Amino acid sequence: MFSIFAIIVQDCQSLLLSLPNVKVHFVKQSTNRLADVIARFSRSFSDHTICETNAPAIMLDILYFKC
Repeated sequence: MFSIFAIIVQDCQSLLLSLPNVKVHFVKQSTNRLADVIARFSRSFSDHTICETNAPAIMLDILYFKC
């Protein structure tokens, strides 16, 4: 018997296999800091939209000075 998590993982794997032009790569969180910051802060915005006018300072710092 499979757990619900295992079934979800299996469904995701099947979906990815059906999309030949999609590739998934593991990137360490420390390497992809901007994506991590965007993911964390996007949860606090009601419309899940972040733009330059409402972006947190840390996000702009990473974007402008470290990318």
